[in-house]
Amino acid sequence: MSLATRLALSWDILVAAFLIFAAVHFTQADHTRIAADAARQEEGEWTLFALTIIGAIMSFTAIVIFSGLAKAKEHHGEYVALVGLTLAASWLMTQVTFAYRYAHEFYACTDGGPDGGLNFPGEDSPDYLDFIYFSFVLGMTFQVSDVDITGRKMRRLATLQGLIGYMFNTVVLALTINIAAGIF
Repeated sequence: MSLATRLALSWDILVAAFLIFAAVHFTQADHTRIAADAARQEEGEWTLFALTIIGAIMSFTAIVIFSGLAKAKEHHGEYVALVGLTLAASWLMTQVTFAYRYAHEFYACTDGGPDGGLNFPGEDSPDYLDFIYFSFVLGMTFQVSDVDITGRKMRRLATLQGLIGYMFNTVVLALTINIAAGIF
């Protein structure tokens, strides 16, 4: 097994562990727990976020390498499957990480109260699953649905997520065309 394959599989396993942890955490935390998490993690809040962005960029690089390897007849199916798995894992991790950021920005306290910045219809105290909804809709469609963005920080964060999503989809489209051209 090549070094690139081992690195990609390691990345996928790491992301799977993160997603399992996040799923458990998201389903067990209410708004008071999110606010406590936001206050506790205010120091270094961007570290995980920066690592996620770097990881996504690195996974793009690995995918470009594997798309070239996938053109070879030997192990073609395995490389295509690894590219698909790595793309899915990286995309999911990106959306979940943005959901964490939205939740923590929403509940971060300045001047004695939560910053907010998002308006969830019919919900004054959103939980992590509300932020997952917002993040996934934005990540899939590059727009918001029924949730209003009311704060500058959130608009900037949503713009960043939209740009990353656009780059991600452009890479997926280019790789799909590249792999399909190699098959036919």
